[in-house]
Amino acid sequence: MTTNSDQPRGFIMPSVYKALFGTFPREMMNWWRVAFSDPNTEREFQKYLVSNDLPKERLVNMLLIVGYALFAILDIIAVREQLTEILVIRLAICTPLALAITALTYVDRVKPYFQLVTAFVVILGSMSIVVMIGMMPPGEGPAYIVGILTVLIVYSCLQRLYFPLAAAIYITIFASYSLTITVITPKTGAEIAAGHFFMTVITATAFITCFIQEARARIDYYRQCQREQDAKFIEELLIEATAADRSKISFLSILSHELRTPLHQIVGFSEVVKNQFVAIADTNTGEYLDEIHSSATGLLKSISKMLRYADATAGKISYEILSCSPEYLMEMVMDQVRSKAEMANITIQTADMEHTKLSIDHLHTVYALSQLIENAIVASEPGSAITIAGALDERGKYQLDIIDQGCGMSDEQVDTAFAPFSQTEDVKTRSMEGVGLGLTLSKKILDGQDAELELKSEIGVGTTVSVIFPIEVSKEAAQSG
Repeated sequence: MTTNSDQPRGFIMPSVYKALFGTFPREMMNWWRVAFSDPNTEREFQKYLVSNDLPKERLVNMLLIVGYALFAILDIIAVREQLTEILVIRLAICTPLALAITALTYVDRVKPYFQLVTAFVVILGSMSIVVMIGMMPPGEGPAYIVGILTVLIVYSCLQRLYFPLAAAIYITIFASYSLTITVITPKTGAEIAAGHFFMTVITATAFITCFIQEARARIDYYRQCQREQDAKFIEELLIEATAADRSKISFLSILSHELRTPLHQIVGFSEVVKNQFVAIADTNTGEYLDEIHSSATGLLKSISKMLRYADATAGKISYEILSCSPEYLMEMVMDQVRSKAEMANITIQTADMEHTKLSIDHLHTVYALSQLIENAIVASEPGSAITIAGALDERGKYQLDIIDQGCGMSDEQVDTAFAPFSQTEDVKTRSMEGVGLGLTLSKKILDGQDAELELKSEIGVGTTVSVIFPIEVSKEAAQSG
């Protein structure tokens, strides 16, 4: 990190700097003036103060001026000589003048200079107290140093002043006080020693407090600007990502629609050609037509799946929730997957099904479960079995488990299994066909019906897909609950 010429090395020890200011870049600040190194950033910060801090600064000024006026009570109690003159200075001159100057900050043209107004109030209050101390005989002044100390402490902690301006004010007040009690109206030795001690401590405290407060104010502003920029950037990324996702879904939908019509024609005409010419064609011709028909049918199925996925992602699928028993649901599912299981020489066992009533959309749920069972068939070895069991779980929901003895998946594959177009094998070398939408589409369809889909798998052992359905609650059970 480079070091700004206005910030010598060692100006603040690294550990102290980190404790006070965190990870704020040092080169962003001119540390001698406690201002942003970039003049434009400093100007924007000052505009920010006018719009955000001015009402608070004005109110604090008003309250402190009222407090200054109330110190007249101390005048009346403690002052024996020149009480009238001191009250005139406090109540007839300084208090009205300070209030009038502060009131000017309601004028738009004066608002940018509100820190100068605050500086004037500080000087007016402090110097008037110095004058009062000078007017008092020896022995009466010590109590009044409290007024100066209060001004320095309160304004360095509560109000904001340009650090160079604040430093000049504090030095001027200290010098004026010292000159007054030692030269203009000399006080006793004890007063001089005590006064200088307290003024030194409080002036140094005011210096440090003002320095830290001004630096932190700018750091907080800088971080707020960074957060706003980050939020804006994230929002832009989100808009771009949403647009990209919509474009992808639109592309899938258009592609699916455009390809389905010619594929339907290929499937249909291949059947016509096969039926009309199989008697006169040779054996190879029939095999070729079978290949055309099979490939076109598989492609049409994949495109239909992509179109359904596009609709599900776009929220275009509507669900008609009706009552259904698990047994009836599995009968409909088996009608969809039986032929594929037989072709793959896979046995599907569905005997262990606890009876209840499910609240589902029949059509879409059958499609989702068919996809899950077809995935299990593809992953299973010929001659193996797939077990489907259903029972009420401890949560009062119905859990349907589809258990295969296939190749299984690793933990990493399970983590990405629900991502669209994901495959458990490398796309260039995989042996299983498909576009990688079965699990994703099934999950979207089930999510749309308040059902849950869980996946557990172990390589070489198999996979268990659990579908957790909400069950139908009877009116009697609802009323008793």
